[in-house]
Amino acid sequence: MNKSYGFKGMVVLALLAVLAMTTGCAADRIVSGTSISAEEMASFSKGKTTEEELLRKYGNPDQTLKLNAHTKEISYIKETIVGGYEAHSDKKVETWFRISHGVVQDFGQRDTNKSPNYGLK
Repeated sequence: MNKSYGFKGMVVLALLAVLAMTTGCAADRIVSGTSISAEEMASFSKGKTTEEELLRKYGNPDQTLKLNAHTKEISYIKETIVGGYEAHSDKKVETWFRISHGVVQDFGQRDTNKSPNYGLK
């Protein structure tokens, strides 16, 4: 049985071949977790920003650490993944907030080896 696919068939086959060759290399950089920009960091005020505001804007934190009866530290983690086929984590940044009685007392960002929880708890 001899079938001829014609010009359209050849175009479809060529597109499928290109797609097969590029699969796995499409993403050079993926950012996952919660990204909090420098502008957002500048908008927070010690003694004024509330935990409720943070939860409303960023959702549940990746980590909560109870420090004492009234104080805790919550963290949001952003992970940048680079490379296509052989992707690896390039950088992880933790944005932390020390909260006492529902109000932010201190906050900052630091490099970390922790990973975001990707919505899993």
